[in-house]
Amino acid sequence: MKTEVAALLAKAEAADQSAAPDGLSIPDELAQREKRLQKLSEARAKIEARAKERFEREQAEHQTKLG
Repeated sequence: MKTEVAALLAKAEAADQSAAPDGLSIPDELAQREKRLQKLSEARAKIEARAKERFEREQAEHQTKLG
């Protein structure tokens, strides 16, 4: 995604010098990709939090069985 954003920024700079091809709206494309990056980041945080909770729960269960 970050590579795509960088590529779109390069296209944006080039677009300042010429018309965008095929009706491409670079600001819209950038906004869309940035939104997707944000959603991916939020999803990753949720997954990591769930994994941490599960690990802690399993550790507590294990400790209970041991002692």
